[in-house]
Amino acid sequence: MYPENCTIWKDDLVRRWVAEGFIEGDRERDNEAIAQSHFEELVYRGMIQAIDINYNDQVLSCIVHPMVLDFAISMSAEDNFITTVDYSKNARELSSKVRRLLLFYSSAKYAAKLSGMTLSQVRSLAFYGLVKCLPSIREFKFLRVLVLHLWGDHDDSTRLNLSGIDRLFQLKYLKVTCNFCVQLPTQMWGLNLLETLEINAKETSVPEDIVHLKYLAHLCLPAVTMLPYGMSRLRSLRTLKHFDLCGSSDEEVKSLKELSVLEELQLVLTTASADSVERNLNVLVSILWLLDNLKSLALVRGASVTKDSVPIIIDSSCMSCPTDGFERLELHRGTCILRSLPRWIGQLGRSLCILKLGVLGILKKDVDSLAGLQVLKFFPLYVRIPTVQLIIFTSDAFPALECFKFRSGVLCIAFQPRAVPKLRRLKLSFNAYSGVEYGHSMVVGIEHLLNLQEVSGRIGAAVGAKVSDTRSAVSTLKGAISRHSMIPRLNMKTVDWIEDDRVRAGDMLSKMQINTLSEDHRFPGAKSEVNTNIKVDERSSRHE
Repeated sequence: MYPENCTIWKDDLVRRWVAEGFIEGDRERDNEAIAQSHFEELVYRGMIQAIDINYNDQVLSCIVHPMVLDFAISMSAEDNFITTVDYSKNARELSSKVRRLLLFYSSAKYAAKLSGMTLSQVRSLAFYGLVKCLPSIREFKFLRVLVLHLWGDHDDSTRLNLSGIDRLFQLKYLKVTCNFCVQLPTQMWGLNLLETLEINAKETSVPEDIVHLKYLAHLCLPAVTMLPYGMSRLRSLRTLKHFDLCGSSDEEVKSLKELSVLEELQLVLTTASADSVERNLNVLVSILWLLDNLKSLALVRGASVTKDSVPIIIDSSCMSCPTDGFERLELHRGTCILRSLPRWIGQLGRSLCILKLGVLGILKKDVDSLAGLQVLKFFPLYVRIPTVQLIIFTSDAFPALECFKFRSGVLCIAFQPRAVPKLRRLKLSFNAYSGVEYGHSMVVGIEHLLNLQEVSGRIGAAVGAKVSDTRSAVSTLKGAISRHSMIPRLNMKTVDWIEDDRVRAGDMLSKMQINTLSEDHRFPGAKSEVNTNIKVDERSSRHE
């Protein structure tokens, strides 16, 4: 029940299958696991075409092959499996017995009352169109699946009133997507079979009794939504988006450890200056090891937290190690920064495939501790204080890494032969300094990245840097990339500034002890002229 040419997201489809009752679990796997295996089988047989694939090689979304779609539409009409009504096209005679109804109202002029069918028999309803054309939901008494994709008149006063859905006692799946506010009923105790609640809207509010929905497995709400007290009672919860660290007490954060089957947790920082945020973050990182099934943890910033907000510094030594199955850790650099890389990250070598974070500073030993992450494929790293050490990717380091993004005030990295053998995308963001002669110091050994296909550079200007300094930095980076035998796609862009702890060129770069590669770090077969001399014009830095 999707529009033609629509991109279908796997998680959405799988949850609908389960809600419809198409899937029966067994002793070894639950309903969603079996549904996902059916989805993978369709991909393998070529009946659906993969669109989005994550860094763990899992298909996230798909479209249906045109020939398969035509066959499915024909069979659905013949068996009265799905009834599609599009009032912008020629109307056709409809069956009085409709089980699954797909409605399109692209314009108000096509709005018409549904006639000739018994709406109380509809089990699944998907509506795409203007909110003013939406039929009364109360007429669909036995709905199991309700999907609403609505658009209004760009009026801030537009609201979607769903106060009547509390009487849909068989509802298991509810998804609303719109560009205005959604009003849920003041009580939801009647929806005791609800498994998925996803609201993609400007804002909404949830009643306090939502914590009593014992089958609720997936709860996805706008970032500004205030969750009621007692979320730890939702013991079936697998997905929670978003949990506000600013508006929650440390007791509420600590209670998350009771969600024993939680797999995906997305936190939001709605106010950068909240006094409780740092305390809540410390509480959260101390209970990670208690969430046995947690696979993904993300911390994002809300709309009120701007890029100029000062992130919170977290002591990584208090962070507890997640379980072995942990796959994804994303900490937005605008929300928090770790003082250093946690040692336990290196222990997740067999599971961690996405790692995105910011650190206050980084040393060579920190990179070495991560080099054994066997399945890590996506690694954006932000370093707040420009490093004074050459960051070296040693031989056989990061065997599965495909995308590396490095952001810091100073760029000084090196790749030994056989390091990062599968790297395809490299994105580098750094600042140009006044009066600096970089030599070959920016990127050493890029020629060893045999599978590299694309390099992106974002070059900012440090305090006192001139246009000529930025041009010199761009030229040096291009020269380093030109050493690659097959020059990859190159995308260079100058920006105002790459955020870091602002320092003077003379104060920072003159202290860097990166004169030449020591014998311990010299690459096998490296030519003697490849060095890392960084010369600083102290006269220019004194006149900044």
